[in-house]
Amino acid sequence: LFESYGKVTEKEVRWRDICVARRKPRRIFVQANTKIDDNGDVALISYDATSAGVIQSFVERYEPEAIDDLEKCWEQDSVWYPRAYGAK
Repeated sequence: LFESYGKVTEKEVRWRDICVARRKPRRIFVQANTKIDDNGDVALISYDATSAGVIQSFVERYEPEAIDDLEKCWEQDSVWYPRAYGAK
């Protein structure tokens, strides 16, 4: 009874081929940082929209102490979520 509704026709296959051919790469959102320079002016620091740009943005955004605190939280949470941390 419902088989006709799920049937893929040649028309749908052509539409799919068109969509796949026009597919664009996923966009990467990289958040810029602000910094106060020696003159007291605020400078906007932009990064490339790449994976390396995302990592660099995070590295420059957080102080080393904040990263240490996050690592401590991560270690404490590993007790409650063992599978998420690689335990079997």
